[in-house]
Amino acid sequence: MTETIVNPYADIVEAASNAPDAVDMREVDNKGFSDRKPARAGVALFRFTSYIEWGTHEVKKGLGKGKQQPWASLGFELVHPDHMIGEGDKAFPDTLELTNLNMSSNEKAKFKLIFDDMNYTGKFENFYQMLGQGFLGYIEHNVVNEGKTDEKTYVNLKSIGEPRYEPDPVGQPGVIREVAVPPMYGNIEQFLFDHSNVNAEQVQRMWNALEITGEKADGTPKKNWKQDKIRAALNFDGSFTQSVVGGTAAIATDVAAEVANATAAADVMPQQDSPVDTTAAVAAGATVVDAPVDPLADIPGL
Repeated sequence: MTETIVNPYADIVEAASNAPDAVDMREVDNKGFSDRKPARAGVALFRFTSYIEWGTHEVKKGLGKGKQQPWASLGFELVHPDHMIGEGDKAFPDTLELTNLNMSSNEKAKFKLIFDDMNYTGKFENFYQMLGQGFLGYIEHNVVNEGKTDEKTYVNLKSIGEPRYEPDPVGQPGVIREVAVPPMYGNIEQFLFDHSNVNAEQVQRMWNALEITGEKADGTPKKNWKQDKIRAALNFDGSFTQSVVGGTAAIATDVAAEVANATAAADVMPQQDSPVDTTAAVAAGATVVDAPVDPLADIPGL
C-alpha cells in the first residue's frame, strides 16, 4: 500500500476547508531551464508536494491575454527510481511543476480537470487537502524548435490519477493491482492566499517557509522570488495576507515584468481519458492485489 504522508499544515488545511467561503472543487462553476536531461517520458509515480496560491495576476501573452486571473501552482516529485537524479545517498527525485494555473472551477478549465483526475475517490474538496498523496500517471515531452540550435524539450503532465492499474484486462479481467508509491523526499510547501478561516499565525508560518535566503555561487544574493511574486499580485495591497506579512506591491516591481510575462499554463495538460483509471472497476467489485516489487514493471506503456 502507498504510504500516507502527514501534511505539517494540516491545521491550516482544516481551517480553510471549514471556512464558510471555502471552494469545493468537486463542484463545477461554468461562469464565464537548465542543461539537465528531461525526465523520462511515459509512466510515472508522483508525490504531490507543493500547492501555492499567488494571488491575482494579469495574463500578458498567450490564451487569456489581458485577463486578470487568480493563479496557483502545483508541484510534484517524480519518485520512481527511473526519475532519480544522481546516485546512491545523494540521489533525489526530479520534479514537475504546473505553474500559473487559473484557479477556475469551470468544467473545461485545466485547474478543474487536473483536480478531478487527482480526486479519484471524490472525498477531497480542494487541492491542499491532497498534499503528500501518491499518484500514478503519465508525462510526455513537448519539443520546441526541433532540430534548431535553440531546441528545447519541456516535460508536461499528460494524466495523473489513482495509484493502481489493471495489469491484464484480457487474461485476468477484474484484477486491479495497487502501486506502492515511494515516500516523499523533500518537504510539503503550501501557501493559501486570503482564506477566511486561516489566521495570522498560520499565514505567517506558510509565508516564512517560502522565503529564499543565501547567496549564489558568484556571491550575489538569491532572489526571494516566491514572496516577491505574491507581493506582485494585483490584490496584494489591502489583503489579509498583506496585513500579516507587511510590505506593499510596489516593492515587487523588479519582478512584476517576469510575473506578467508568464502565461496561464495554456498547454500544460492535454486532456485525455486516463489509461490508469480503475475507479469504476473497483466499484463494480474488482479484486485488488498487492503492488509488485517494481511498481512500474508491467504497466502498459512503460
